[in-house]
Amino acid sequence: MGMAPRAPLAAVAHATSGQPKTLGDHILLLRDGGFFSQPKIEKEVYEKVHETYYCERKRIGVELFRLYSKKHQLRKASKVVDGKKLVAYVW
Repeated sequence: MGMAPRAPLAAVAHATSGQPKTLGDHILLLRDGGFFSQPKIEKEVYEKVHETYYCERKRIGVELFRLYSKKHQLRKASKVVDGKKLVAYVW
């Protein structure tokens, strides 16, 4: 009689409530709404998330990397801004 595997906490919070609670939930909501159809840099994501969820900009970069590397919820890309090649995220 084994126990059923548990869903990751972020997935449970995202799936069970109508309102996003965590920073990751807010970013995933943007992703589901098509915001990441074109590559977005950290600054663009911060400006959009900041409309509904207050946090420091540094946290956005950490969460974007986490969603890319550990959870595979975003893909990594690059975007040229002012002649500089920057890391961007897309879905």
